[in-house]
Amino acid sequence: MADRRNRPQDDTPLADCPPTRARASRSQTSPGYRVTARSLALCRRMGWLAQKVEHWNPWAKRRQDLFGFADILAIVPGQSGCLLIQVTAQYHAQQRQQKILQLEKQLRIILEAGNQVQVWCWNRQKRTWQLKRYQLRLTDQGLAFFPFPT
Repeated sequence: MADRRNRPQDDTPLADCPPTRARASRSQTSPGYRVTARSLALCRRMGWLAQKVEHWNPWAKRRQDLFGFADILAIVPGQSGCLLIQVTAQYHAQQRQQKILQLEKQLRIILEAGNQVQVWCWNRQKRTWQLKRYQLRLTDQGLAFFPFPT
């Protein structure tokens, strides 16, 4: 029950979200848990239909992402296709982008079907959270990430 009280409500500004440490398990206090929960809350506040699509595989003892990279699947009203989001802390952004670019065959199919791929990088400075988004695009030179216009 303590977890629910610490999660952001729909009307809570993003910067005012309390930490999730009160009576939380070890996995819930890791940075990965916080950025995924924070991203889901932001998607839902923007009116998107969003769902976490990564899960813990107890037999392999590791997390498994959708298509090998996506943590969140979002449907944005008024846009065709889905938005696949890889969520990470800012200091892991390059590693996550390189991991995604290695899946070139899958990415081409995903993008050609009208879907979008983004990497959301969270950074905490003092008491506020900042989000940087990078969009994957198909260019003449191949696949590349570009900063998402704000």
